[in-house]
Amino acid sequence: MLPRLQVDSDDVKIVEIWRDTSQAAFSEIGSILRSIESGSCFVALDTEFCIPDGINVLPYEPPTPDAHYSQLRSYVHGGDLVHIGIGFADTEFKLIGGRVYQFNIFFDPTKRSPDHCGVKFLRQSGLRLEEHARRGLPALDFMNMLCQFSLLQNKKLTWVTFMGYPDFGFIIHLLTRNELPEDRTQFLLQVTEYFPSSCDCKFFSKYGYCIKMERVPGKLEGVATALGAKRTGKGHQAASDALPGLRCFNG
Repeated sequence: MLPRLQVDSDDVKIVEIWRDTSQAAFSEIGSILRSIESGSCFVALDTEFCIPDGINVLPYEPPTPDAHYSQLRSYVHGGDLVHIGIGFADTEFKLIGGRVYQFNIFFDPTKRSPDHCGVKFLRQSGLRLEEHARRGLPALDFMNMLCQFSLLQNKKLTWVTFMGYPDFGFIIHLLTRNELPEDRTQFLLQVTEYFPSSCDCKFFSKYGYCIKMERVPGKLEGVATALGAKRTGKGHQAASDALPGLRCFNG
């Protein structure tokens, strides 16, 4: 049985997945995907990661797309995925099964310096990093699941993110087992190859394509509040952040 946590008023459950519960989770996800008659659905995605030692988090948004991509490469090369949140919604945006899945990926915090800002941030967000080191799911097992259930290169799936380029960047890095391309355009081609249909709510909110408001700039929490997109669970945890991203897209 999979442990289910953090039930809110509309009965959304966050399912915590570790190495020892992963096979049951994979089976459940496979059943969900097989149950979708049309094969079309929305996939909410969010990740939490730890950047490498020696890389500083800028206090401001990079000024250009190329600067954004340069920052992404510095995070991905030597960085580690720690949390991956995924939820599946039908074409009417109803969360299938009422669940969002939170994959706790293997991560050893002792491999970072004791005062590492990323480790501190993850701890403050409530991640139990010692448990990740003890029973975290190998990232390769998660990647194998994506391939096994045809979640990649599938035009019937629409991936929904909020500022999703780090999410796609880390996943592509692990899938290809290579560094991300130096050229941003080549990276975007890779994103299109693996995730042929995707929507980034950060883009819609920043440039005025939200339904309820003309323009809602800001981070996920602010945009979700402005649009009335409800959260389940604690912020800066992958499953909890994946859900309001999906609800913002539907907002």
